[in-house]
Amino acid sequence: VTDSGEITARKIVLTQGAWLGATLQKLDVSLELTVRKEQYLFFKALAANEFVTGRFPIFCEYNALGDDLDIQFYGFPIFENRSAMKMAFHQTGPITSAERRNFAIEEDRKQQLISFVERRFPEKFGEVVDGKTCLYTNTADRDFVFDFLPGRTDILVLSACSGHGFKFAPLFGKMAERLLRSEGHDDPLEVFSIERFAGIPR
Repeated sequence: VTDSGEITARKIVLTQGAWLGATLQKLDVSLELTVRKEQYLFFKALAANEFVTGRFPIFCEYNALGDDLDIQFYGFPIFENRSAMKMAFHQTGPITSAERRNFAIEEDRKQQLISFVERRFPEKFGEVVDGKTCLYTNTADRDFVFDFLPGRTDILVLSACSGHGFKFAPLFGKMAERLLRSEGHDDPLEVFSIERFAGIPR
């Protein structure tokens, strides 16, 4: 039911991100999810040609903060005719929810990211030209859920993606279509099953 009317379908795909937990509760499924507010900045490259796609890789920095073995920072080469490079935190933001989150850049974390960039790329980047926030919706093992709800063949859960699902969106879309059309598949989806979490029986 929407503000513009009612929609009826034989099958649906839940790809709700930070709103998924509340929807699953209405369907009597309790899935432990943690929502984090992450932020990313665009840094002006002083020699942009050194950091363009094809010359500079996507990178991930592990244990940069000295207290975790997980990825904590990542960055992309310059693309889409920009002169600034995107660099960001990964899985380090404060816990929030879809309802409570705000879009403000947190100054202390901004300075932390600036310090990282200055240390890792000395004299290569100038001022911050833009900054944004996003939400990570994480499962307990920080991997995907790609599975039908227990006992159902009409509700496919394709979320949460734990901050790294966007890279697989085109592939997951094709896989979901095959599943919903009952065309079968050869994809090893068991690793993404919802039943791997305690308390969710098949």
